Amino acid sequence: MSAAVFGRALRLPFLAVLAVLLAACAAGAHRPLDYAAGNDLQTMVAEHGATDARFEPVRDRPWLMVDLALRYRAQDYPASAPLAARRAFVDDFLTRAEGRGREAMAGALERIPPADLADYAARHELGAGEPRERILGAYAVHAHNELEAETTRVAALDAAALDGYWSALQAAIEPSIMSRGRLARQLATAPAVPFIKGWIAYHNWHDYRGPLNADFDDAVALEPAMTVPGASTIARADWELLARYAPIVVQERKAHTEYPGAWDQFGTVGLEGMTLDTAHPSVDSAAPALYAFIERKPIQGRQTRQLVYVLWYPRHPALTRFDPEEGDLDGWTVRLTLDQHDRPLLLESVSNCGCYYKVFPSQTLEAASRAAWPERLADKQFYLEQHLEERFDAVVPEAVDGLADARRRIVLYFNAGHHQLVTVRSLDAAAVAALKPVAYTLRPYDELEELPFGDYHASLFGEDGLVRTAHRRECALLTPSGLYHAGHPRQRETQMIYFDEADFDDPGLLERYLRLPPDAFGDQV
Repeated sequence: MSAAVFGRALRLPFLAVLAVLLAACAAGAHRPLDYAAGNDLQTMVAEHGATDARFEPVRDRPWLMVDLALRYRAQDYPASAPLAARRAFVDDFLTRAEGRGREAMAGALERIPPADLADYAARHELGAGEPRERILGAYAVHAHNELEAETTRVAALDAAALDGYWSALQAAIEPSIMSRGRLARQLATAPAVPFIKGWIAYHNWHDYRGPLNADFDDAVALEPAMTVPGASTIARADWELLARYAPIVVQERKAHTEYPGAWDQFGTVGLEGMTLDTAHPSVDSAAPALYAFIERKPIQGRQTRQLVYVLWYPRHPALTRFDPEEGDLDGWTVRLTLDQHDRPLLLESVSNCGCYYKVFPSQTLEAASRAAWPERLADKQFYLEQHLEERFDAVVPEAVDGLADARRRIVLYFNAGHHQLVTVRSLDAAAVAALKPVAYTLRPYDELEELPFGDYHASLFGEDGLVRTAHRRECALLTPSGLYHAGHPRQRETQMIYFDEADFDDPGLLERYLRLPPDAFGDQV
């Protein structure tokens, strides 16, 4: 399948720079890093904590990086196909992984102070010019040369040797932060494991799964300001699609709370502090903002676009005397999956930590499911709902009338305090006209991974994908389950749902958790 299906597009400014760099390389303007320079570069990145949790290196081949899309792509290795097809698959995987490596390095260099980059470029005699560009150019040549050598090696392998090479390559990929250390955590807290597992099972079977009403005494309607950032890192056509469907957010307000009212107002994220070790996030509630990006995934064999919107509150307040969810920064993610005609057919909702995953299908999709299946499954409200043995079943509170209307925005209702998505309505069904309108800014999600910090940039997220300084008590309480910092808000592509039972970004998530009708997001619905 095409790169658009399995991978996120590289940042547009980086693509432009890369094209210039590769052209310059052909003319000899950049020489590759030697062994010492390559080691020093990796050391510098590590010392500054500049790595990104979305990318995992391959042992002994640091110029290769694997992200979530490539992990899932690796599952399609055609073990029984002719040798030429297997070799082409491996070559394609290596090429993509080398591209991810350049993307990861470009981001890492943005998160290193300019003075350190200048010192590195001078020590390794990388020539005149802007240090970051010179380093990235030299790295690009080095990575390209390594890729050529690796693919030449692959070309000489017979079928059995190629299968062995592929197995060794997969084993050399560092574990994802989503699975790393899970067994060790369970062994370290072994006496408490049965109790936590029992609590999780109880939660699964007794949690309320029906629809909720947004009975807000007071609320404000936040509407998108239809402006495209001048230096957007998202392709213009994608940005226009994100802006077209940017939701209206109805936010509950409470007049008398024991915490500041600003904590119930989502806003623009910043990073404060003198050093990265002491950096802590901030949210400017006076500047409301949603952060957005587009995912492309193969669902039911079709390239499918998903629009993702993320909001952040300054803090989750303590709502009880002992509230394990209390902590800095709180937020929510909603994801709209489009059909081939760019109509939204389904909305997913999840806390930024991965908790409270819910699915809100359109009435259009539910009608197609009703036509495809003879009856609902036992104890299910919708034909779309699936039952999974010994696993969580997806929570489907309600089907949304008008969600698939490409001419109308959707309206999301968030409550105060808990900051949870209560319900979803089409604009025609929502009573927002009487509410005070407030404009919010739609911003590229990439900004969160490169926030201004002194004279360079730093990520909102640590190298483990967790929001800086946003620890919760539940992180420790749920350690016996094996979960890594449960309840801690985290970066895209590191969110897991239903107590780490599934990966939120798994391309097969909807096909596994729902009874989708055939070609659900194609031309027939």
